[in-house]
Amino acid sequence: MILLVCALLAFALFIGAAVESVGIVREVNKNALQRSDVELVHRGWKAAGLVLCGVIVIVGGMLVG
Repeated sequence: MILLVCALLAFALFIGAAVESVGIVREVNKNALQRSDVELVHRGWKAAGLVLCGVIVIVGGMLVG
């Protein structure tokens, strides 16, 4: 049961990271000059943080379960 909850939570985090990454790519393709590069970098770090949280949840679920 714990593994299932952790897997679902990790899946949600990975989906959030994918959505954020697609948003970054769309902004760059449209015209990144309208938005500051710092904001795009922050969005990139946010996506990377979501992936890291997903990995931590998976590893934690395996250790507990």
